Parts: sequence; structure tokens; C-alpha cells
Amino acid sequence: MRRALAPLALLSLAACSSGTEPPAEPDAQAGEATPTQPGGDAVSEASTVESLPAAFDCGPSQSTVFACRLENGKRVAVCADPAGGKGGTYRYGGSGVELELDGGEYARVAYSGGGESQVAFANEGYRYIAFSRVVRTNFTPGEPNEPAMSDGLAVLRGDGLVGLHLCDAGFDPRPLDAALASTAWQEQGDLFTYETERADAAVMEKRR
Repeated sequence: MRRALAPLALLSLAACSSGTEPPAEPDAQAGEATPTQPGGDAVSEASTVESLPAAFDCGPSQSTVFACRLENGKRVAVCADPAGGKGGTYRYGGSGVELELDGGEYARVAYSGGGESQVAFANEGYRYIAFSRVVRTNFTPGEPNEPAMSDGLAVLRGDGLVGLHLCDAGFDPRPLDAALASTAWQEQGDLFTYETERADAAVMEKRR
């Protein structure tokens, strides 16, 4: 099933390919596909925690695998049937759902001192990938690992990264639940993209 109230609305993400750019919202600006800073409708760090709108709630027969408000002000949620093997649903939008996709695939890998999980949904040549990753940033013996933890959404057109948005920590993010995902989907052999490593630099920059 596929429902798009605003076709390819997600593609307001920064374009980075040299080919034809995807449709974008009127206020979108082209640039490098790096993690974006809070958009015009995002709030300050001092704001209180806010839950996602009811339109993004998972149904009574589904569980929330991943959910957050992105730093561009949009919301994303991934729901799945905990009974197993039935796939899930992806929703993206502002105050309401603009793009909804069914199906999905799941993958995860282990890193030294961490790991990453991804759930991907395909639509008309694009792939929307919700991810949560933890990577070690300090390898000095006897010192803490100082892990960089990030959650967000990557968008690919073919094999090329179109954009990358991180979750806004001030809006009650729900990192990707690997246990739920592994029951809803058969685990793939490798991640769908390693471009998510770009998020690490943004996380480290915020620590400074």
C-alpha cells in the first residue's frame, strides 16, 4: 500500500547528486548532503519535550520501531507488526502524514564499541532509511569509549545520498528498536547505506 498526500515531500532534503534534482518544497535549499541544522519550525534547545502528532501513532496491532521529530521540523515514524514477518509502515510529514509506505527491510551491523540498525522503505527510485547508530570515538587504552550516538533519516536516490537529517533530541526521540525490527523483518546481510557515518561529525561538533 502506498499513500502520498504530498508526493515525495520528503525530498526537501538537501540535494547532492549531479543529476536531476528531486522535487523540493518551496522553502528547500540545495547544498551538500550533510546533517541539517534545525529548520524554521524547529524550536530552541530550551523547549520542552514534545511527542509526535497522533497521525504518526502506530495502530493497535503494531508497535513503534522508530519515531522522532527531525531537525528540519518534520516527523518520521516506523511501525511494525510484533507478530513477526509481516513488515511495517513508514510515515513522514509535518503536522500530518505526507508520505506513507508499507513493506520495508531491516539490517544491522556491529561496530567496535557499538553498532547500527536500519529500516529501509523504497518508493519510485528512492529509499528512505531510518537509522540508529553508536560508534566508539576514543580508542586510547584505559580511557572511556566516548561513543557518538545518533538517530535520523537518510534518503538515497539509487546509490547516491540525497539528504541526511538527524533527530531533534528535544522532541522525545524513539531510537530504532532492534528487537522489534528483527521480529517484523528478516535481517539483511549488510546495511543499506554507510553514508550515515556523516552523522558522527555532527554529534561530535555538538559536544564542543
